[in-house]
Amino acid sequence: MKKTQLIITGPLEDATLLGITSALKAYKLAWLINRTTTLQLAKVVDSCLETTVHTDRSTTHFLFETEHCTCRLIKNRGVTGKEETVSYLVPSLRHIDFFFSVQDLTKTFDVDAFCGALEATKRIAYITSLNLEMYQDRAHLFFH
Repeated sequence: MKKTQLIITGPLEDATLLGITSALKAYKLAWLINRTTTLQLAKVVDSCLETTVHTDRSTTHFLFETEHCTCRLIKNRGVTGKEETVSYLVPSLRHIDFFFSVQDLTKTFDVDAFCGALEATKRIAYITSLNLEMYQDRAHLFFH
């Protein structure tokens, strides 16, 4: 039986996590977010997580960061190991294509306005707010 260990370096209570389902590729979704909101997501080095069986999971990662706010767009589906098999960051949420994480210290980020702007484009199939405490495999949410 596999065991995972989660080491949290910061509080998760001040983070907002959205799940996005869309047929868009990661760079097109980031472009759409940049075009429809005031955010300017930029591609950063792919996030990589080494597991206990010594396989690396890498996934596409976009970031917008200011002094008081950090926004991340991370693809749920990643590539594992040399065989390039598909794996999920959160296996219980396979229907979610992307995670959008917001850590806003000033509490000025309007989640409803953000969701409304994305839904108005008609390119997003589904967007929902996720409660981190509900998921057993939240240990996979290493990007907070």
